[in-house]
Amino acid sequence: MKQMSTAARSTTVNASAGSLGVACFNSAASMLMAHEKRPSTLKAKMLLRSAAAIMTLGLCAGAMTMSTPAYAGTILTVNTIADSGGSGTLGSLRYALDTIASNCSSGPLLNPFTINFNIPSAGPHTISPMEPLPDIACNNTIINGYSQPGATANTSGLNVFSATPPPGNNANIQIILDGTNAGSTRGLTITGNNVIVKGLAIRSFAQEGIFITGNDAIIQGNYIGTDPGGDDR
Repeated sequence: MKQMSTAARSTTVNASAGSLGVACFNSAASMLMAHEKRPSTLKAKMLLRSAAAIMTLGLCAGAMTMSTPAYAGTILTVNTIADSGGSGTLGSLRYALDTIASNCSSGPLLNPFTINFNIPSAGPHTISPMEPLPDIACNNTIINGYSQPGATANTSGLNVFSATPPPGNNANIQIILDGTNAGSTRGLTITGNNVIVKGLAIRSFAQEGIFITGNDAIIQGNYIGTDPGGDDR
């Protein structure tokens, strides 16, 4: 199983839920066992204790339900521009995508997945795949180029092609996906649903920069077919 820098994107399942369940069961069981030691003439007290035990179990069941959050996920952090092909170098974009593909439906990591970037030194940083990258087939995957230190989304409210005077778009893109060495392939292929890709420059691929067959993808704030300055590549 792959190993990579991971972190919970949200709260994780509360590990104390099992302990809580044992404590609740023991408490209720103690109440019920106490009835066996009482004479049969104390039926009223026994019924009262039984009701209390049932209430304890009910309250604990509710507490255990609340201790398990409705939403949790896994963050994979890209910290190198390296690309060796195959399953990828530890910490690379290829490795992150391959990790998601390996864990999407039945792996130990939690869905959904987010790929963040934290590549050392000043950018922009160029990732040059040596062969096609793994498809993004896992629903709700997020690739967040804006997570790279120094990257910022456009805040001008202007489109780079319609602003006067140019450039108008003040986005600072720090992650470049360059297909010069990737062969006759696409940049990113999205087959899963509700996938989000944002804050990347994707250039110099022989085919589409992003190819989508899944539903409801969000492609936000990317330069596709250009470098971060908007020049064709």
